[in-house]
Amino acid sequence: MWLLTNMAIPVLTGQLGADAHLGAQTLLLAMMCGTAASAFTMAGCGHLSTFTGRRAFFIGFGLMAAVLGPVIFLVVFAAAGTTVLVLLVVALQIVTVSGYGPVGAYLAERFPTAVRSSGYGVGYSLSIVIPALYPYYLPVLQNVLGDHGAVAVLLALGGALVLTGALAGPETVRVSVGAARLPTTDESGG
Repeated sequence: MWLLTNMAIPVLTGQLGADAHLGAQTLLLAMMCGTAASAFTMAGCGHLSTFTGRRAFFIGFGLMAAVLGPVIFLVVFAAAGTTVLVLLVVALQIVTVSGYGPVGAYLAERFPTAVRSSGYGVGYSLSIVIPALYPYYLPVLQNVLGDHGAVAVLLALGGALVLTGALAGPETVRVSVGAARLPTTDESGG
């Protein structure tokens, strides 16, 4: 998710400013609309995942992000006019960033109550590290694949990673989040 977010927000903003020669107001409008739309669709995705199950949701979202994210990203740079540009930025953020809606619930459902906050914190925080280092590896990829091609590949990779994680992870739709607990010292023999 962080790889998708980093490519769809800070990298897109920088490339639009440099490559598309957009004015600051147009760039601000496009990114503000994208962020607002993704905020609403995050809530919708969180709600949707309660019906589909988190695993099924992330399978679908990962597939959608892997396929549509790179295509929309590449098309953004061919946009003719501000309205089309804004709509494409909105679409990109919806197919890449909106998946955060159920992340909190899914991570919380994965850990027993006794370690839920630390499990959530570690799981969420560790996922930031490698994607946050993109200023080091993105230029290397851009030298090989081009400025936009490298980002498109990383968007596809981000979606594929979400899909892979969802396929490998358990379904939590029928999990009682309060039922699991850690054994006490007496129960564990210690």
